[in-house]
Amino acid sequence: MPGKIARVLLFFLLLGFFSCEDQPVCTEMAAAFLQAGFYKAVEGEEQDSVLNNLTVKGLGATEDLIVKENGVKQLKLPLDFENNASAFIITNDSVTDTLYLSYDTTLSFVSYECGFAPNYDINEVGFTTHGFDSIIIVKSFVETVDEENLKIYL
Repeated sequence: MPGKIARVLLFFLLLGFFSCEDQPVCTEMAAAFLQAGFYKAVEGEEQDSVLNNLTVKGLGATEDLIVKENGVKQLKLPLDFENNASAFIITNDSVTDTLYLSYDTTLSFVSYECGFAPNYDINEVGFTTHGFDSIIIVKSFVETVDEENLKIYL
């Protein structure tokens, strides 16, 4: 009888040992951010521009600022998954511009561990021209890949 109990205990011990697996961890980026770089045209040449004292906030947002930094060459902006439009108030020193975006949203499968991530296809970009001169869409498809989508010329 004690041998039978020992075998049953050994069976449950081995079952518990082999049934415990580490859960896979999501190591991939599962969020897509619009990436915008700042540029100036000097004597017909495109040059990176660095903005000091930059603040960015979502239009109508009551939450904290998205960015409040010095020495910014590029922004990563979160787009609104629930709507097909987003707007941002971008202030450099005391000059404020507003960036408006309309887009279509789709979901793409990232991996089993990470699930799905939203992707955005930019349809239209609008902006005020207090400090912005022009904006060029470099890549209209916003995905989890780290690539620039907009060039903002000052």
